Amino acid sequence: MGIFFSLFSLSRNFALSMGLIAISGFFFAAP
Repeated sequence: MGIFFSLFSLSRNFALSMGLIAISGFFFAAP
């Protein structure tokens, strides 16, 4: 159970960081 929880938190953090990078990239690309 601990492995599944750590994997879920890892994927969630990865998705969150990717979303943050995409949002920051969009703001930087905007004029």
